[in-house]
Amino acid sequence: MFSMSEKQMRRRMQFEDTEQVFSTLASGKSCAVYLGHYCNWEWIASLQLTIGENGQCGQIYHPLEDKGLRPSVQLYAEQMGESQYPYGRNNTRTHQTQR
Repeated sequence: MFSMSEKQMRRRMQFEDTEQVFSTLASGKSCAVYLGHYCNWEWIASLQLTIGENGQCGQIYHPLEDKGLRPSVQLYAEQMGESQYPYGRNNTRTHQTQR
Protein backbone atom coordinates (compact mmCIF):
# COMPACT_ATOMS: atom_id res chain seq x y z
CA MET A 1 0.00 0.00 0.00
CA PHE A 2 2.72 2.50 0.94
CA SER A 3 4.48 2.04 -2.39
CA MET A 4 1.37 2.40 -4.55
CA SER A 5 1.63 5.11 -7.19
CA GLU A 6 -1.01 7.75 -7.80
CA LYS A 7 -1.96 6.03 -11.05
CA GLN A 8 -2.39 2.66 -9.31
CA MET A 9 -4.42 4.26 -6.53
CA ARG A 10 -6.75 5.99 -8.99
CA ARG A 11 -7.32 2.67 -10.74
CA ARG A 12 -8.12 0.83 -7.50
CA MET A 13 -10.10 3.47 -5.58
CA GLN A 14 -12.93 5.47 -7.09
CA PHE A 15 -15.41 7.70 -5.29
CA GLU A 16 -19.00 7.84 -6.48
CA ASP A 17 -21.76 10.40 -6.03
CA THR A 18 -19.35 13.28 -5.46
CA GLU A 19 -21.49 15.85 -7.29
CA GLN A 20 -22.74 17.51 -4.11
CA VAL A 21 -19.21 17.87 -2.75
CA PHE A 22 -17.96 19.44 -5.99
CA SER A 23 -20.93 21.80 -6.33
CA THR A 24 -20.50 22.95 -2.72
CA LEU A 25 -16.79 23.62 -3.23
CA ALA A 26 -17.45 25.34 -6.58
CA SER A 27 -19.86 27.75 -4.86
CA GLY A 28 -17.07 28.82 -2.51
CA LYS A 29 -18.46 27.07 0.54
CA SER A 30 -16.71 24.67 2.86
CA CYS A 31 -17.60 21.03 2.92
CA ALA A 32 -16.90 18.41 5.57
CA VAL A 33 -17.24 14.69 5.00
CA TYR A 34 -17.06 12.56 8.10
CA LEU A 35 -16.28 8.89 7.77
CA GLY A 36 -15.93 6.25 10.42
CA HIS A 37 -12.94 3.97 10.73
CA TYR A 38 -14.17 1.16 8.53
CA CYS A 39 -12.08 -1.53 6.88
CA ASN A 40 -8.85 -0.17 5.43
CA TRP A 41 -8.64 3.52 6.30
CA GLU A 42 -5.62 3.88 4.02
CA TRP A 43 -7.86 3.98 0.98
CA ILE A 44 -9.58 7.19 2.10
CA ALA A 45 -6.28 9.07 1.79
CA SER A 46 -6.81 8.94 -1.96
CA LEU A 47 -9.82 11.28 -1.68
CA GLN A 48 -7.47 14.22 -2.29
CA LEU A 49 -6.68 12.74 -5.72
CA THR A 50 -10.38 13.02 -6.59
CA ILE A 51 -10.91 16.47 -5.04
CA GLY A 52 -7.75 17.88 -6.61
CA GLU A 53 -7.23 21.61 -6.31
CA ASN A 54 -10.92 22.16 -5.60
CA GLY A 55 -10.30 21.68 -1.88
CA GLN A 56 -8.00 20.35 0.81
CA CYS A 57 -8.56 16.95 2.38
CA GLY A 58 -7.24 15.82 5.72
CA GLN A 59 -7.60 13.07 8.25
CA ILE A 60 -7.91 13.33 12.00
CA TYR A 61 -6.30 10.23 13.40
CA HIS A 62 -5.16 8.58 16.58
CA PRO A 63 -1.35 8.29 16.50
CA LEU A 64 -0.13 4.73 16.06
CA GLU A 65 1.31 2.92 19.04
CA ASP A 66 4.05 1.57 16.75
CA LYS A 67 6.31 4.63 16.51
CA GLY A 68 8.44 2.91 13.87
CA LEU A 69 5.47 2.76 11.48
CA ARG A 70 4.40 6.38 11.96
CA PRO A 71 6.83 7.90 9.39
CA SER A 72 5.63 5.46 6.70
CA VAL A 73 1.99 6.35 7.32
CA GLN A 74 2.80 10.08 7.23
CA LEU A 75 4.77 9.70 3.99
CA TYR A 76 1.93 7.74 2.40
CA ALA A 77 -0.59 10.46 3.25
CA GLU A 78 1.70 13.13 1.86
CA GLN A 79 2.16 11.17 -1.38
CA MET A 80 -1.62 11.17 -1.82
CA GLY A 81 -1.79 14.90 -1.07
CA GLU A 82 -3.57 14.48 2.29
CA SER A 83 -2.86 16.30 5.50
CA GLN A 84 -2.98 14.41 8.78
CA TYR A 85 -3.96 15.85 12.14
CA PRO A 86 -3.24 13.80 15.25
CA TYR A 87 -6.00 13.53 17.83
CA GLY A 88 -5.52 12.77 21.47
CA ARG A 89 -5.19 14.32 24.88
CA ASN A 90 -1.72 15.67 24.15
CA ASN A 91 -2.22 16.27 20.44
CA THR A 92 -5.24 18.58 20.29
CA ARG A 93 -4.62 21.37 17.83
CA THR A 94 -6.37 23.75 15.50
CA HIS A 95 -5.68 23.76 11.78
CA GLN A 96 -6.52 26.39 9.21
CA THR A 97 -6.11 25.77 5.48
CA GLN A 98 -5.62 28.30 2.73
CA ARG A 99 -6.77 27.93 -0.85
